[in-house]
Amino acid sequence: MAMKFFRAANLPAPMANYSQEQFRQLVRSLELYFSQLDSQTPITAEYFQGHGEYIINPCGLFYDTTTQTLATADTSTPVEFGITYISHDITVEGANNSQITVAKSGIYNFQFTATIESTNSSAKDVYIWLNRDGTDIGYSARPYTISGSGTERSFTYNFSIDLQAGQYIELEWASPDTTVSLAAKAASAPYPEVASTVLAVSFVSSLEDVTVGTIP
Repeated sequence: MAMKFFRAANLPAPMANYSQEQFRQLVRSLELYFSQLDSQTPITAEYFQGHGEYIINPCGLFYDTTTQTLATADTSTPVEFGITYISHDITVEGANNSQITVAKSGIYNFQFTATIESTNSSAKDVYIWLNRDGTDIGYSARPYTISGSGTERSFTYNFSIDLQAGQYIELEWASPDTTVSLAAKAASAPYPEVASTVLAVSFVSSLEDVTVGTIP
């Protein structure tokens, strides 16, 4: 919805003695202005107590229900998010359902979780890093080591990053060993299904007066 702005009403020019008609014009001008203002102000006096029920910021929650594997060793592979649970000004784009695209410029926080599974006993390294609009972001890679046949571990990555409207973030992963996967699991009483990947995204702030450097 486009935001509407209203200017202060154009009031009749003051005179030494207002006539009744001038006074009625003044009242009508003020009534029109405040009527327009009220129509665009959903917050009533009872909510001016520090509540945030009517604040709507960009946000998203995405996950995937399939087991994701590596076709070849040491090859960049996008992390997929096939299911959208929450989406407001943040969407999943791309053929692989991997590009997290924002509609508004700002600083965004990403909270990523993956279930990593090893399918043989050898120790293996897994790397996950950030890519913005097709370019890998320096110093964003995070290593993880896993071993043991059938071993499952939870990997988490929490980061904040600046994005312009229309830009996307893609999480990439790779390993020198293809016997590792981002694993989804079926439900088994008493617990429900396990997603292979989960990503929550929230808006932190605007880009105004923000200093941007490299990710540590």
